[in-house]
Amino acid sequence: MSQHPKISIVIPLYNGLPYVGQCLESLDAQTVQDFEVIIVDDGSDDGSYEYTQHYAEGRGNVTVLRQDHQYAGAARNRGMGHAGGDYILFLDADDYFEPDLLECSLGRITETHADICVFKACSLNNQTGVIKPMEQTCRPELCPDEATFNRATNPRNIFCFTTTAPWSKLYRRAFLEGQGLRYQDTRSANDICFVYLALALADRITVLDKVLLVYRQHNKGSLQGSQHKDPLAFYEALLATRQALIERGVYGELSHAFINNALEFCTYNLRTLKDDPAAHELVFDYLKTTGFEHLGIAGKPREYFYARAAKDFDEGQLIITKSYRQYCKALSRKKGSLVRRALRKARSLLRPARPGRAT
Repeated sequence: MSQHPKISIVIPLYNGLPYVGQCLESLDAQTVQDFEVIIVDDGSDDGSYEYTQHYAEGRGNVTVLRQDHQYAGAARNRGMGHAGGDYILFLDADDYFEPDLLECSLGRITETHADICVFKACSLNNQTGVIKPMEQTCRPELCPDEATFNRATNPRNIFCFTTTAPWSKLYRRAFLEGQGLRYQDTRSANDICFVYLALALADRITVLDKVLLVYRQHNKGSLQGSQHKDPLAFYEALLATRQALIERGVYGELSHAFINNALEFCTYNLRTLKDDPAAHELVFDYLKTTGFEHLGIAGKPREYFYARAAKDFDEGQLIITKSYRQYCKALSRKKGSLVRRALRKARSLLRPARPGRAT
């Protein structure tokens, strides 16, 4: 590796021993090797730190740092401060990557002179082993046909053509440093403000219609899996994002896009808490009495919302107009209706064709 690597890969690590080996092996298999890896151990106590120390031995391109437990945002910030590459990837220790991740994303961002390259991912269900596409990570159909775009040329979809996940994006380091972008140091949802601001402020964004990463879901040890411990973190991150957009002078032109995505974000995060009744009801009540009003969602008509948020309008209305018990009953009926519809479809596909009829 050269003293000045092309790409710096920053990996926050906290008690990821079961998965970090696969993550690092998939980096060893990359078709481009001009990169450095900066692992920031966030106070692991399961042997993860010792494992990565051993992995780094004899590897000139791997640095392992350690800090007290401060969560992924603080770990990413520390890793970013040590990065020396022209570009930065923020990857997670429980994911793994296609061998051409670096080659393809680097090729795309350099040929377009972009600040950000957004690519696709697929999900791995950690309990069933099923792998599925994650189309929402990169939706080229919501982007202009030109090689690059920005908030001026794609204001309506600047936040909804992708997600706030930092790991599906390759960033130009000079852009991040020039804009002073930093992750929040909250327990969870620390990436919302960072990614939204990056998308809002970039002069050139490009997309790559290719799956390059496998994202592990239903991992109970992940921050997403323990969101109930700080259930309103996502809401506080949305408020901080809106304030940051105002301070940067771009909220006026992006308010519609922000409010549209805020609805989808709120309903999604509420649904993720359904297995913790106390946290679920707390967030419901807060959105109903305060959250939707403060975010500008309340009072907007159905036609105001589009893309993923359009599907969440009815759920938003349930939150605004119904009690918590009525809301839960309505969702239960809706879920039951969807299950019955799926069963009827499955039975129709399995039903033998009548004699004499073409199949």
